[in-house]
Amino acid sequence: TEFQFVKPSGSSQMIIDHEGITTGFSNLEDNNPEKDANTVVEDVNYYYDQGSQDDYDDYMDFGSINYSPEDEFIPQQQSDIQHDGTTVEQPSIFTMASSSSHTGLSHSSAEPPSTFATQIVDPAEIRDVPYIEEDHVAASIDIYASAVKYGASRQLFDEIVNRVNKYIDGRLPPLLSYFRSRNALRSSYPVQPKEFHVCQRGCMLHKDDDTSKFCNHCKEPKYREDGVTPVATMKYLPLKEQLTLFLNESNTRDLLHYLSTRQTLSNDLMTDIFDGGVYKDLKETRFKKDLDLSISLFTDDFQTFKRGTHSMTLVHVVIHNLPPNIRMKDCYMLQPCIAPGPKKPADISTFLEPILEELNDLYRNGITVNIDGDDINIKVHLLFIGGDIPAVAKLAGHAGHQHYHGCRFCTIRGVFIKNRMIFPPNDMTLKELKNLIKNNRSKMSMEENVVQEDEDTEDESYDQDQDDTSDVEGMESDDLEQVRPKSTIRLSTMYQTENKDLGQKKACLFSHLPTFHGATFFPVDPMHLLGPGIRKQLWRIMCGEYGKEGNPLYLTKSQRELIGSRIAGSRSLIPSSFSGDCGDISFQSGFYRAVDWIHFVLYLVPTTILEFYNANDTKQALVNLATIYRYTLSREICSDDIQKLQTAVKSWINWLKRQVRQSNILPTVFTVNVHYLTHLHKIIERIGPLPYIAAFSMERTIGNIKRRIHSKRYAGVNAGNVLIELAAVRTRERLDGLRNTVNVDNENEGNIDNENENISEDYDAKKLNVIALSNAEDSPEIWGPFFKDSVRNLRCGAPLKHYWAWQHGSYMGIDIQQNELLEAGNRLFKEDVTYGGSTRESFVRLHIMVSVDKLRGVMMRKKPEKREYFGSLKFFFVHKHDDYDKRMLALVEIFKVVKGDGPWPYKTESGKSRHVVIDIDDIIEFAGRTKGSDTREYIYWSQQHTNSKKELPIDYNLDLLR
Repeated sequence: TEFQFVKPSGSSQMIIDHEGITTGFSNLEDNNPEKDANTVVEDVNYYYDQGSQDDYDDYMDFGSINYSPEDEFIPQQQSDIQHDGTTVEQPSIFTMASSSSHTGLSHSSAEPPSTFATQIVDPAEIRDVPYIEEDHVAASIDIYASAVKYGASRQLFDEIVNRVNKYIDGRLPPLLSYFRSRNALRSSYPVQPKEFHVCQRGCMLHKDDDTSKFCNHCKEPKYREDGVTPVATMKYLPLKEQLTLFLNESNTRDLLHYLSTRQTLSNDLMTDIFDGGVYKDLKETRFKKDLDLSISLFTDDFQTFKRGTHSMTLVHVVIHNLPPNIRMKDCYMLQPCIAPGPKKPADISTFLEPILEELNDLYRNGITVNIDGDDINIKVHLLFIGGDIPAVAKLAGHAGHQHYHGCRFCTIRGVFIKNRMIFPPNDMTLKELKNLIKNNRSKMSMEENVVQEDEDTEDESYDQDQDDTSDVEGMESDDLEQVRPKSTIRLSTMYQTENKDLGQKKACLFSHLPTFHGATFFPVDPMHLLGPGIRKQLWRIMCGEYGKEGNPLYLTKSQRELIGSRIAGSRSLIPSSFSGDCGDISFQSGFYRAVDWIHFVLYLVPTTILEFYNANDTKQALVNLATIYRYTLSREICSDDIQKLQTAVKSWINWLKRQVRQSNILPTVFTVNVHYLTHLHKIIERIGPLPYIAAFSMERTIGNIKRRIHSKRYAGVNAGNVLIELAAVRTRERLDGLRNTVNVDNENEGNIDNENENISEDYDAKKLNVIALSNAEDSPEIWGPFFKDSVRNLRCGAPLKHYWAWQHGSYMGIDIQQNELLEAGNRLFKEDVTYGGSTRESFVRLHIMVSVDKLRGVMMRKKPEKREYFGSLKFFFVHKHDDYDKRMLALVEIFKVVKGDGPWPYKTESGKSRHVVIDIDDIIEFAGRTKGSDTREYIYWSQQHTNSKKELPIDYNLDLLR
């Protein structure tokens, strides 16, 4: 069995046998095998002879073959290489051909069912010819993408494909094998990757003009023994070409008009990053056209495998012009490259030079696409860079949080204590800190056995040569009396030059961009700050790791176990719309994700945990911390909210300062994360609501990539292939999703009842798909399971009578027949949200119109106002009374609630409840619950959107309900 790597014009054909040994070259036009032999044959031998079969497969697939930008791949059927010499079906091996020598990818069918055609004028590297896909190839690719998405093995895939092929028995073209499906998927992606030489240890990317033979950092050789073949390479998917795909596809391009058509709700309300000061400052000069793009760049290191130390670095891009509800979806985000490791880059800037070069081109020259016959030039601008603290510090050229000036926003001077840098408030003098250390020496010794830093800052280390200041314990008394210098915000110019005294290790690579705006160009990521940062520190304080004696937040082991059991028992009460899913924190805290910790501080600390503290100032401190989380994670925020955030931060830090001064908590509590809280209000003012700059999407992408990397020996090669595969899958998902949206709408039109049709007349539970009032696309729908019963048996006669009496203004003339049959369903679909169907999805927050005049008598609508209630949805139905239009209603059990010590109310089992019929528009959102002492269930809600944040008076005792 032989592999044939064929370049048809001006090169040679290499014959490689099943053992990976080159048997010769066949002259096609001129015999010049040297280049191909160096770049392909030796790599084949090396990977096949020394690696596992998985390693070999990863290297021999599409992404590993070197080629020039003008070349394309044409799949040719070939045979598989087996160790025993037998022949089986093999994934496509590619023939490289000049784009001028063919018009598309070669297939057997003369009538292709689908095409992917481009209208790209610039850049020319994008394939501008149709990609033709046969039905069986498209089906194979779709099955392969689903198999990978849900973790199916290649053995399972091939077994299913073999059974399907056996079933169709030649009546249709057979589905492709795992390998051929994978290669066909990668072939379908029109963006052609580039390859860069990198250090085999992952130190840096080698420039083309670097003629040295060894890495500048680790001194490892850059080339193999032949002196030509690089030891390691990195695949790079050009950002410009990826963005061009978005602009070229009409449906996706329409989505990019979100920014130009966006309406500002209020001058004081921020609902997106475009309401921040940075975009407003740049709008007139940099975003002149409707389709000028704003993007952000994220980067983060990650451990590729659960065991081992192989580290990679992902570069991730988000397009802001997309609507917020789809902006962070996987198929709408881009990943230009993955630094292959195995070590963290010693010089991350070298890996970013290709994308930096593209950013320069994108803001100067832009992208030219043909839209409706006109060539349109579109500019692209980088608005900010996100990620965790160490990653962003490297991109800013900053020395990191272990430097004395370890904040990349301001010039605050830290204090070096016990092998770590802390950043206490400026009014705490060095003398005061020295005395605190002396008084807490025993506590400090115990703390040395505790993990010293937060998760998002753990990979930085202190450099003794960075500054000549010593530990405060060794300073002279005159120096200790000095007041620490007041910090100032770093100016844009401070990032442009090296200043090691202030922690600017080197000039920032991005400081020359026209959209660079200084400190806020590198905003603090709320996911890492509030997830792995502040939350972990809070739990450590509660566990006594910052001191037990006198610590007002310390919880004993039995208390922590009781809290854990209550949290675990509340999991079934959390709606699926809440991202957090907290288990027993007393022994599962190590398994908490960032979203779980955020859920913990935002909802559980001011409820379940607050019950364990008696001191009012301690309770208020925890409420202040939860308030910080609330406004930091709010998707809509106004100036008053920002002021409340700033006040809560000051209050929390002042409380910590009091506890430190009283020796209740160790001074090491003032980590860089605590200091970064003081900059949150300014970042929001300049960038906008922080959820839109969070790194949740990047972390999710990292998880997807890690699941697909299987080769441990050649993980970097595998990662490059996964990069291409993900890009291809997401492009297909994006385009298919847009098409399917149209198809689904068309299919549903026939299933929605006409708004003039009486639904109850021709009821058939087996055929009824939905109950709706109209055919409108946004019309609410009642979903099954469906049932039909009388008003009497459903016990909703009195509540239904009161509902229509309220609409009528009195009970006069309101008569509900007890034998009337109601057609109802257990679920409601409204505004893309499904209510009901289970206990956790049925508890909701309600805004109901009531009469606030307790002396109203028969005047039902006297002084009508809305009040807030909480209840459990029972079922949904449509009803009509006399001359009123049909209404979509819900029967809900509303509970009496009690005001808690924190911001959230609670209900008890013994509290009264009342069944009420409401209009479905009275349903505001889901409400979660968490268990407290006795039978308490604390109630909380998201508070992230306009309706959620709208706070109405709560009718705690149900006094206003009739």
